[in-house]
Amino acid sequence: MKGSQFSISQISRELGISRKTVYFYLSMDEAAFEAWLSSGRSRKLSDYEEVLKNRLKRYPDLSSYQLHDWLLEHYPDLEASRRTLSDFVRYLREKYHLPKPPKNKRVYEQVAELPYGKQAQVDWGSYVMQDASEKQVKVHFFVMVLSRSRAKYVYFQLEHFVASEAVSAHEAAFEYFGGIPQQVVYDQDSILISNENRGDLVLTETFGQYVRDRALGLHFCRKADPESKGKIESVVRYVKSNFLRHRTFHSIDQLNEEALAWLKRTANGQLHGTTHQVPAEELEVERAHLLPYTPIAYREQAYRVYAVRKDNSLSYKGNSYSLPYGTYQGKGSKIWVKTDDEHLIICQADKTEIARHRICLDKGKTIRNNNHFRDKSETLDKLTQEVAQLFADPQAAQTFFAAIHQHKARYFRDQLVLIRKSIGQHPNASADEALTFCLKNQSISAADFRDFIAHLDQPTVEPAIASVESCLQKPIQEQLNLRPQQSNIEQYEELFYPSNP
Repeated sequence: MKGSQFSISQISRELGISRKTVYFYLSMDEAAFEAWLSSGRSRKLSDYEEVLKNRLKRYPDLSSYQLHDWLLEHYPDLEASRRTLSDFVRYLREKYHLPKPPKNKRVYEQVAELPYGKQAQVDWGSYVMQDASEKQVKVHFFVMVLSRSRAKYVYFQLEHFVASEAVSAHEAAFEYFGGIPQQVVYDQDSILISNENRGDLVLTETFGQYVRDRALGLHFCRKADPESKGKIESVVRYVKSNFLRHRTFHSIDQLNEEALAWLKRTANGQLHGTTHQVPAEELEVERAHLLPYTPIAYREQAYRVYAVRKDNSLSYKGNSYSLPYGTYQGKGSKIWVKTDDEHLIICQADKTEIARHRICLDKGKTIRNNNHFRDKSETLDKLTQEVAQLFADPQAAQTFFAAIHQHKARYFRDQLVLIRKSIGQHPNASADEALTFCLKNQSISAADFRDFIAHLDQPTVEPAIASVESCLQKPIQEQLNLRPQQSNIEQYEELFYPSNP
């Protein structure tokens, strides 16, 4: 194959082996390859050849991984990797003619061409491109194909599609085709389906509303059965191999412009390999059989719908953002999110803003607003009245609270909660005395109130009356009159400056 100018990738695909293995085989001539087969890998397992041959005869459908585990179980001293055993099993199957039994392959039959205007098929795909600086950029795309004419439409964006963007892509496709088919075929995709209730598919709220507005006829394929909509699967591969491969990414707008030109020039402008018709010409015929397309006010929405997690947060591009306390109202809780250049703007269903975060460009971070974790179920007025009643003079307490509100309006609730907590923790102290101290010294802070009431709650230490001497025993009193022995300075001088002998 190499001599026939096949590329490494083509050889890899044709033989079903990795490119690394192709390079390894090509590095040897025929003699070296034969020597490698007979010496290296197979020799390690030659002692097990008869055992493995008999087991393969009895159970021909065993995989090499299953055989490797079986050998380890019965021959614990075996020193061979799964890769080595895989090569040896392949050798045994060829030597003793022990192929794997054929699987029950699906039986296919040719499908009759559908009438004009009957059906379209839809799918999504993604592809990693490179920009001018060779940096990788992942793009996501929506594709629709009319089953009869094979006319195609593709739309690209940088983020995963959500239901609102899927709706906008449908509208753009119908506008491009100039009509709406009677039926649209889909996979069971989470973009469109929110739940499967014992076989009854439940559409997402956004897409369900669109289907009702458009009166679309829907057909969802069985799970894990892409071959039931082979036309669109072929289009997805076609977009990747013919349009996207080796194309440089500049911007998403330019990519969509290039895609429209490619549709006109190639995808819909060239002879189709199966129908032997030009899709663009066939579209002119099919358009007369499509349902009329009239634009509706259902263009791309600025908001995306996100699920609220149990800890009152949402996940956005690999990071966790906090939501106000109580946003989670049980399973199915949702919020609406949009972005500007720097911020994530979070809203309720009526688009009332409830939170705003600066967008984090890292991954795996938790972005918190501590204000979100305060229980605001109590109104401030109610809380103020409740705390004031804990004092003998509620009016004086209200004066203190008003001063706190003037200096710390943003944290007024936190200040009141701290004062209430401090009084509860020190029931033996005088809250009124602490209040008087704060007002007199203009200590307009719940922290000062807390510290002073804690000081009042400390037990008083009685001063010691008896003298130290009266507490000592008599023998110890006698030792108090002892004087330490004193050394003569001349002795130290003699040590440092000894006399000459």
